[in-house]
Amino acid sequence: MSSNEEGHIYNLTEEQKLILREYWNALFEYFTVEVDYSKCTTDEERAKERQKVIEGKLHKRSRMNLDNSCDDGVSSDMENLQLGDSTNQINVDPVNGLLSPNVDANSSTPITLSTSNLSSSSPNSPSLTPKLGSRSPKLGAKKDKRSSFKGFLRRKSNSNIAGNNDSAANDSPCGSPPYSYNTPYYKGLSEIKLDNENILESMKEEFFYMMSCDEPDSVALRFLRARKWNVNRAIKMTTACLQWRIEWNVRALLEIGEQGIDEEVFKSGKAFIFGKDKENRPLSYVRVRNHNKNTVPLFESEKFTMFLLETGRLSIKPPVEMCSIVFDLTDFSMNNMDYPYVKFVLHCLQNYYPECLGVCLIVNAPWIFMGCWKIIKPLLDPVVSAKVRFIKSEEMKEYINEDQLMKIYGGTNSYEYNYIPPSSEDIEMEKKNKGNDNPEKFKRIEEWRQVIKEYEDITKEWIKKYEMLDKQLRAESADKADSLLKVEKGRGNSNNTSLESIPIDNKDELLQEANKIDKDRKAIGEKHKRAFNKLIPYLYTRTYYQRVKTFDYITEEELDEVQKQLSMNQ
Repeated sequence: MSSNEEGHIYNLTEEQKLILREYWNALFEYFTVEVDYSKCTTDEERAKERQKVIEGKLHKRSRMNLDNSCDDGVSSDMENLQLGDSTNQINVDPVNGLLSPNVDANSSTPITLSTSNLSSSSPNSPSLTPKLGSRSPKLGAKKDKRSSFKGFLRRKSNSNIAGNNDSAANDSPCGSPPYSYNTPYYKGLSEIKLDNENILESMKEEFFYMMSCDEPDSVALRFLRARKWNVNRAIKMTTACLQWRIEWNVRALLEIGEQGIDEEVFKSGKAFIFGKDKENRPLSYVRVRNHNKNTVPLFESEKFTMFLLETGRLSIKPPVEMCSIVFDLTDFSMNNMDYPYVKFVLHCLQNYYPECLGVCLIVNAPWIFMGCWKIIKPLLDPVVSAKVRFIKSEEMKEYINEDQLMKIYGGTNSYEYNYIPPSSEDIEMEKKNKGNDNPEKFKRIEEWRQVIKEYEDITKEWIKKYEMLDKQLRAESADKADSLLKVEKGRGNSNNTSLESIPIDNKDELLQEANKIDKDRKAIGEKHKRAFNKLIPYLYTRTYYQRVKTFDYITEEELDEVQKQLSMNQ
């Protein structure tokens, strides 16, 4: 992260701080269910009214394409997800509250996607009746010049090869997992409930899970910067990201780790994490020649990519907030060009991991790739596109120090990727840590959830205490041309805040009280990082990178150092 970049927790302007408070306020409002029962006379009517409110909050498509460049007009699995009536779910097994409608979480038998399986016959089971591949009428009516290109992308999918015959994988829209995907192996955080009482609470918990040991405000600011400080668009992007993470059950993916992905994908060496660039950002290498679209099932590649994205994200140590990618196109051929896979990767990076990319180096691109680039570039956000650099191997030293650069690229580091699978002892240790009979695991989970509640309460108090000060600042900035808070004529104020100048008699005293709450809030944010750090052994599986000591998850000592640096900057 460059020291002159704006909009980070250590260099926020007063206007950006105000917008950050509005973001948190809008996010907590999203997670809150307020239902008008005045016209309801029966329990059934009240349940339906509540369901209507919740479904109104959920995105019709969890894979948001704000620029529509990847939109193939197919609705999300969640569009037709029928939330179960909470009054009929008192005795429901937790597994049946999951997005994946598996009857038995411990069963290794994949579900056959028939009407009888998707429609629950038990009165005590939640109704999960998604219609696979259904088309939104509104979207289906839109036919533009991109339609032939979208069809081309779908035709290029390697769904006919061995391992890709799962009807769920074929029928579900691009970027969606099949319904038997990522069934939790253990009780705990990977059991994500989607009934009326829990869906929004599950999304809120996913937000705090997503931030891991990062500063809560740092995660919020990623979405705000990605959406140019527009609170409404940032909230829309955030909640779509959370739905997507729940749809894939990222928690279960990290919980089972490498054991849930085909070992041959890791052995291929087509993607791995090693070293740092000159900005101290972790580097992810992609050797495109090792990926063959005709031999690797698309879904396995998608799972591997998600696992690598999450692992790479966890390798980022504050105050660094980004990582960089090296695409090695040496010996590239058209057998390596997998358009559906590229589409999936780009969409994930742009929409679900915002502001995480430092620079993208495309190394040794042959002339044949330039035709592919003409197809890929329109799919990129202009901000992402501006970070792409086409270079030769010998130019890599401009971005990466020699001691961090492998010898094959002209550096002095002797590292070579050679995948080492987990040993039987490693696997047994993971089972012991994550086991359903481990009381320490559930103790840590409850401690973490309590800290989330504390953080939510102090954040709401923080927002309330600054309310008058923020109204005054908005009124003062409304007519300033260069202000983030200016009101554009004809559009109004997106946050519906009164623009009347409000005199504050006790401003100094109010500001002092607000600063005190701000300080307390930061302390609880630090407490959240510590609580989650203690949870890591029970949530994440140790990976190849821990086994060969490439990098480890953040330690208590590193958290102490980060806190010291933040205190100095602030």
